[in-house]
Amino acid sequence: MTFDHNTFATELGSQNEITISKSWFQWANTSGSLNTTMEYMKGGDTYRTWYQETSNMKEDAGMLVSCKIDYERATGDDHIILLTGFAITQDGPKMIFAQASVQFHGSEDNNIVGAPVKSGDMAQGVYDSLSAILSDNFGEVDDSTAGRQTLPEIAKLNVAAMQAAVS
Repeated sequence: MTFDHNTFATELGSQNEITISKSWFQWANTSGSLNTTMEYMKGGDTYRTWYQETSNMKEDAGMLVSCKIDYERATGDDHIILLTGFAITQDGPKMIFAQASVQFHGSEDNNIVGAPVKSGDMAQGVYDSLSAILSDNFGEVDDSTAGRQTLPEIAKLNVAAMQAAVS
């Protein structure tokens, strides 16, 4: 099984209202693929998805794919952490689980961990899991409340693009 970062970028860029401003560039004063990121906007908010890490199981039985997504805020970034797992089926690679957590900048808000999604539309499941935790008033530490409400949608779009990038 392989993960194609270029397919991920193309798929994410084709999603509704996503505008990629920089695709896979080296973060300032760093080296190595894990310090590579892409920047994009949705609805006036800026996000960075970091180069996905992959771990293959022996005999190509499965693969774990994870990544971090920054939601840029003036006071410091919030982070979405995505974990996904794939297995080989008769129809090819299939996502068998997905889970998202959100790490909020500062100590004003507790971090959240969405429930693991193990069946159905994995991207929608991640969206539903995070949406159930975030309320309309969550995160009122500065002007970021509206932006924080976009985190389930950003997680969903990234999971869908991750799914398309595995072959």
